[in-house]
Amino acid sequence: MDLPALFLLLLALTASYLTFSLTGLILSLSLWLLLLQPFLRFAAARAQPRKTPEEVIKTIQTYEDPFLYRSALEFALFRTYAIPSISRLLDATGEFRARAGRRYDDTDVILCEVTENGVDSVRARAALRRLNEIHGVYKITNDDHLYTLSVFVLEPARFFARYGYRPYSDAEKAAATAVWTRIGTAMNIHSIPESYAAFDA
Repeated sequence: MDLPALFLLLLALTASYLTFSLTGLILSLSLWLLLLQPFLRFAAARAQPRKTPEEVIKTIQTYEDPFLYRSALEFALFRTYAIPSISRLLDATGEFRARAGRRYDDTDVILCEVTENGVDSVRARAALRRLNEIHGVYKITNDDHLYTLSVFVLEPARFFARYGYRPYSDAEKAAATAVWTRIGTAMNIHSIPESYAAFDA
């Protein structure tokens, strides 16, 4: 246990001891969850060397803050519905009227297969083939694909900066760009921006 974690644990225990009340105990546990937990939970993840972009993203989505990462991707998917051409297509397919939950779950499963197993894995390649089959039935413009890809690159970093315990580092932004660029390439999307800043422009 590192020094800040030990200090916060002692602070929480002292607050609980001094108040002798349920409120004090609740406050101490809240302090522990908000302040101490990130130090303990992510110490092992931070200590692991991360070499590939896939490993960097997997560490963020699995160890750093899985709930925040997933929420960011959900919001990214939600943002795509505001684009008129995308929302028209979704309305025309009837997927959201008849099977909204299934549509979301299918997207979640496919993206998890790719991001958790690595773009080059057998499972990821099968998931991307299925994604291309699903999208291949519809006339989706490259611009719509690029917009969707850009929100998946940008929203997690924005969420971590706004709601997380720390923002993405430049290396993590570059890793996100690399992973989603490879996914976009596997989906036959062209004119993909070459950097995080270019996606954000």
